[in-house]
Amino acid sequence: MRPKIKLVILALIGAFALLIYVIFETRIWSPSLDTAPTLSPELEASVRNPQGRTGGPIMVHVRLHNPQAARIARQTDRTQARPDIPGIPLGTDWRLHVTFTLSRQNTSGTMIPVKMETSPQLLSTTEPEKNLGVVSLMAIWALSPQESERLGEGQYEVRVDLRTVDLIPDQYLLPDADILSDSTLFSLAAPTGSQETAQIQEDTARFYSAQGDCALTIQHAQQAIQLDAERYLAYWYAADCLAATGDTEATISTLEQLLAVFPPGAAGGNDLYVAAKAWLERLTP
Repeated sequence: MRPKIKLVILALIGAFALLIYVIFETRIWSPSLDTAPTLSPELEASVRNPQGRTGGPIMVHVRLHNPQAARIARQTDRTQARPDIPGIPLGTDWRLHVTFTLSRQNTSGTMIPVKMETSPQLLSTTEPEKNLGVVSLMAIWALSPQESERLGEGQYEVRVDLRTVDLIPDQYLLPDADILSDSTLFSLAAPTGSQETAQIQEDTARFYSAQGDCALTIQHAQQAIQLDAERYLAYWYAADCLAATGDTEATISTLEQLLAVFPPGAAGGNDLYVAAKAWLERLTP
């Protein structure tokens, strides 16, 4: 083979090897890959207490998150700012686009759709977020106590759908992903004792507190306390509503009762205890 031809061949081989190296470095190992706009939000649903009780609200937790942003954040040196971590802009309050469907397991193990007489009530009252970034967005809905009583004992599945049209720009979604969905299972059984009934009453007080119904909140909170004096949150729900109705004297009395039932060793480090004590000090200078 002539020397000139050999040099040409060697030069072509070298150029080809360089091209392969560049492609390999930029497309496989380049950290900029994670910042490409291939984002797709995800929805997750869970039930606060999968072994629920009839007559009590069923709390459904829904989380909307941006897994790509979270993954980039985990890979990032915490000492360096990362303004390039992608966020997904939200056109409206995402919670307004959430819907629920319910199914019940029959004797053959098949889930059969069940009609709900009342839609789950939103319990979260925070301001809507306008961007879905590293921090997940959370919200809680609840099936009403009357709904769980009507449904009765059994195994259930609740499906959560988030319609993304008019909420999230199209470029952030996978093809044909107009709806994000997830489902979770829970069971209902009758309460078996005063402590479980007290828990139901406390949860029901929370449900009505989120609805702004102070009369029912106080009623169910007091029933919870009568059944179990250590239903700490029941005192708080009652005090909050008593304060809202302007009954300062009853608010002070309820907070004093709450502080009195805390075990001495656990009081100092408990957030509820600290908050109740600070509130009481403001009311009784």
